[in-house]
Amino acid sequence: MWEYRWIEAEDCLADLGEEGWELIAACSQEGGRTRFYLKRPMRLVERFTAEQRERALSGSEDAADRGQSSEVTVPLTSALLNAPLAALVRRLGHTDMLLLADKGFPIPELPHYLDLALSPGIPTIPQVIAAVRSDFSFDRVLIASEMSSASPGRVEELREALPDVPVEAMPHTTFKRVAATARGAVRTGDTAPYANLILVCG
Repeated sequence: MWEYRWIEAEDCLADLGEEGWELIAACSQEGGRTRFYLKRPMRLVERFTAEQRERALSGSEDAADRGQSSEVTVPLTSALLNAPLAALVRRLGHTDMLLLADKGFPIPELPHYLDLALSPGIPTIPQVIAAVRSDFSFDRVLIASEMSSASPGRVEELREALPDVPVEAMPHTTFKRVAATARGAVRTGDTAPYANLILVCG
């Protein structure tokens, strides 16, 4: 969850602080120099990559122990008929994030944006997930922690629809900052409170 580094140039500390680094120790070295040790939370993409690599290696070993192949089977048919949406999800790469937004979420400026909203409630975010699942392999779902109290039924619906996909919650303010780093966004007509979520590509 953390990454660490050390420096010996004190004048860099302010700049590193703005990048999220926290000073955790300062030790005197030979020659009168001081070594500063810092840490910061591992960035999401780096954490996702490390966790995916660990799961993949573990899965490969388990499959080998059982004499089974660890290859992923690609479905021969797709439930996704919308050509622009299909093009968007198929251009996503490892750890890329796709924002699925409700009708009122302020969409950040992202490289790719698609508006699917037809009317209030059409389509919903779960309907979009059901359509893209055959074309898009995602590693986890990111939601705002406020969804649990504002739309508890939606959280349960997500867990039932995606039993093998981790659902990770974070404060809504953090969610909005993470959404601004997504590769693309899809606006829906969903009206459930805090319905927005982010799919992380596997």
